[in-house]
Amino acid sequence: MPVTTSTSTSAAPVPVKEQALPLHIRIISSLVQLYHESLGRKAVESSTKGVTVEASVDFSKIRYSQVWEDTRLLRQGLRLKPQSRVLSIASAGDNAFSLLLDDAREVVAIDFSPAQLALCALKIAAYKTLEYEEFTQLLGFEFDGKDIGAEGRVRLYEDKVRPALTNEEYRTYWDENLDLIRNKIIHIGRLEKFFGLYRKYIMPLAHYKSTTRTLLDGQDLAQQAKFFDSIWNTWVWRAGARTFFGQMSLGHLGRDPKFFEHVRLDVGAFLLGKISNGVRNIPIWDNYYAEYVFTGQQAGKNSLPDYLVKENYETIRARIDRVKLIRADVLKYLQSEESGEFDGYNLSDIFEWMDEGLFKTFLTAIHNKGTKDARICYWNLFVPRERPEELKELIRSEVELSDAATAKDRTYFYRRFVIETILKA
Repeated sequence: MPVTTSTSTSAAPVPVKEQALPLHIRIISSLVQLYHESLGRKAVESSTKGVTVEASVDFSKIRYSQVWEDTRLLRQGLRLKPQSRVLSIASAGDNAFSLLLDDAREVVAIDFSPAQLALCALKIAAYKTLEYEEFTQLLGFEFDGKDIGAEGRVRLYEDKVRPALTNEEYRTYWDENLDLIRNKIIHIGRLEKFFGLYRKYIMPLAHYKSTTRTLLDGQDLAQQAKFFDSIWNTWVWRAGARTFFGQMSLGHLGRDPKFFEHVRLDVGAFLLGKISNGVRNIPIWDNYYAEYVFTGQQAGKNSLPDYLVKENYETIRARIDRVKLIRADVLKYLQSEESGEFDGYNLSDIFEWMDEGLFKTFLTAIHNKGTKDARICYWNLFVPRERPEELKELIRSEVELSDAATAKDRTYFYRRFVIETILKA
């Protein structure tokens, strides 16, 4: 793909045309999908209605070492005013930290997983004690090809970061898991390891590294679409992506089978369609998510997440004490006295894991603890969840805003980014 200095986005997104896979690939894919569906039926039959996924999934290990939800969409959707108070799913912390750039008074970063909270605590301590370059090196980023090595990362932790980990549980976690730091924090999550398997074993079947680099080096949307159509979108790439990102491999290697209890679609085909549309129609030069999946790094060549931008570092650092880590079930926390009121909600894709009855209970609790005009933002992955009609007097669906944001989602794979507004007198 020719590389130009233009950043034109004038070409309208064009849906990716369905192209048939070879017959033997389609047969294998159909058999795999039948197995996927049987797994889903068994999961639903064995599940307990009204029970959140926290009760049945192992959260003792880090599942996400990076946040895979588009920060830009979140910040635009929440449109926080200075001194707002926000409830955010903690995950790996990246989006919670980014909300400090909007001068949030407090970001309550909540998670059921002690491992995810330990990761957030490590990053908070790193903000407090490290300079920007050291911060990126500790996490395992290799800007300009620089890598301080496994023991260099451990020294940074032991000499500078560890003393700032005042919570004994989090400090003990990292003392007992130094290999996670040695192996680069950005790679240690279950999902990141899953992407690593794709990068190592599946992508080379379809494309050379030089082809991938040419894609990522593009600066023109029309040329990007042409490159996708003529070079990238081969049947080998489609077959590999559809199979690897199917429910069986994604469930057992990337997420968890329990996360698919309410899924009613061909996961592999759905994700192939979403990824194809993203690679073709969303500016690649501004997509650090794609850069990581395809190369294993975020080197700044395809933009950077807000929490990692050098110009943002001192602002986040100065406000990092505004992030409050809470380990709790989100619904129970919202129904408790201690939660207080919130001016915005970043809820990740937590509704993916629950039935419609529990979803409605959640929305009611969110409304009760939300201030007037507070925004609720969350993602749908495979399961469609949006404010039901019966709650329209409490919450307004921002359909047009959601449509526009979803079309620009740089993470590719989400079905929908949902924006809703709390209504109160």
